[in-house]
Amino acid sequence: MAKFVIVGKANCPKFAKIEFLADDIQRNLPFCHVEKIPIIPENWDQYVENIELQNGWALKKNSPIVWRELLDRGGKGLLIGDANDFQEYVYQLYGITAELPSSLLIDVSEDNLKQLERVIIQKDIKKSQIRPLIVTITHSNTPLMYHLVSYLLDECFGNEELELRFLHSENNPVDALVMEVKDIACKKLRRAMSTTSLEEAFDNSDFILVTDEIEPIADVNDLTKRHYYLQQAKEICKNYADYIVKCAKSTCKILVAGQLPLNFTTYHFIQMCTPKLSRHNIAGAASFFEGIYKAQLANKLKVNPSKIENVLVWGGVTEFDSFVDVSRSQVRGAVGAITGGPSNFTRHVPPLIFDNQWLELDLHAQVAGRINVLKQALGAPPYAFYASTLARLISSWFCGRDNQFSYSLVVHNEDYYSMGSDLAISLPVKFHKGSWEVVVDIEISEEEQERIREVAKLLQDEIDLGEHLPTPPPTPGQVSLVKIDEEVEEETEAIQKDEDAENNLKVIHNDYNPEDPPEIQNSDPAVDNKAPQQDASESNNPNIENKDTNQVDEGFTESESKEITEQSVSDVQPN
Repeated sequence: MAKFVIVGKANCPKFAKIEFLADDIQRNLPFCHVEKIPIIPENWDQYVENIELQNGWALKKNSPIVWRELLDRGGKGLLIGDANDFQEYVYQLYGITAELPSSLLIDVSEDNLKQLERVIIQKDIKKSQIRPLIVTITHSNTPLMYHLVSYLLDECFGNEELELRFLHSENNPVDALVMEVKDIACKKLRRAMSTTSLEEAFDNSDFILVTDEIEPIADVNDLTKRHYYLQQAKEICKNYADYIVKCAKSTCKILVAGQLPLNFTTYHFIQMCTPKLSRHNIAGAASFFEGIYKAQLANKLKVNPSKIENVLVWGGVTEFDSFVDVSRSQVRGAVGAITGGPSNFTRHVPPLIFDNQWLELDLHAQVAGRINVLKQALGAPPYAFYASTLARLISSWFCGRDNQFSYSLVVHNEDYYSMGSDLAISLPVKFHKGSWEVVVDIEISEEEQERIREVAKLLQDEIDLGEHLPTPPPTPGQVSLVKIDEEVEEETEAIQKDEDAENNLKVIHNDYNPEDPPEIQNSDPAVDNKAPQQDASESNNPNIENKDTNQVDEGFTESESKEITEQSVSDVQPN
């Protein structure tokens, strides 16, 4: 089969003439196929330059272009030439010519231009009616994207047409990822683009997937490091939330799914993006942590993990701040005393395992080490597992899920199960198409209620730690130093008291003269009142002789005065 491609300006008479000739060939020669491509006159020069650059041809811009495509071998095709070259080619090969008056060719060329304009207008109208679901993915320069993109284009959003926007940093472009997405040639994909602008990325977004990553800290008990770790997550929330509130649709959904403190990050997105966004449109992905437990149970029962349902994650999504309830889990297709049944027939997992110690202790220990085992085996986080569990969660949110079972999702808590309000907590939910609802009729025991309260308190403490760094308690070394400082201070005070006492004693010895009697105050006011008169009379009478200096006025003798002085000195001396 021969295929001819004719390209020219829509209002060109030469294009109209070879168009007639091509129709005649296709009508008389069934093995010939002709494709006609009219071009808007304003775009003709740019189109010719692109063809020359693509195929390496030297073309004439004032005439239509004709080439033959080699269908059996592929490639760029065989250039025939302009309109005159094509007419000569057809005449020599097939003996067919086209003789048409110029007036007819001019009328046909005008009709071609009008028809092309109508087609373009219709296409624009159809494009304007297309409303693709705008999906924005943050921090898209991670290996997770190469696993997740195929799920997003396949099953996550049903039959919705999509526009994918990949937000990345300037130092880590994702042009290769965008090229891979376009090469998939999915019919649902309307557009794929990469950007570094937050405003452009979040403009009219319908769904935002937060996949940012922060290097986790090794020691979760180090309050200082954990405080700055939480501060990094809060800063990410603030940067995104400002533009989400400004640019995104009011019906936009946000799913936090990166290597972040999910409960803390989800809580701050809820605080910063409401009231523009509904709290029911912001959630965190607990599917990965739930999937690890399902995998361990499935391995124990020798079934596929997709057969395990109703594994409930309460509280956080790590082994440190969560309570995972497997007592209500169910399995389909397990080998046991009862087999067969319909596809939706399920059985409870604990009776099939029949090992309470493994369910209560060993299972949690195995899950805690499972993630590290996967990282060591793969040399990187298990991105393929992340992608599959995340895709299943997105599909459940947008397309709905079987309401027979419950699934775990980090959502805003409105004091469900007495866990406290104003927290982002993993709770059992059921999915409807485009929404979810918390399962509130689960009967839990007192012991389970207490454990749920404990994990809720841990999450509240995490929020408080992210806001301010508490003063850490003193270490044993610091306590001993404080005790030593107190002992030294007490000894210093005792020495200072002794020195003060010695100084006082020296002052007393320096001022004391045994021959000078101490002045003792008389308690009799009558004597006190007479003394000045007596002194005055004596001082005015020169005939009166002075009293004996060895006897005081109060009537004490010299020996008595000396004894009183020595007694007073002994009272002030330290023991």
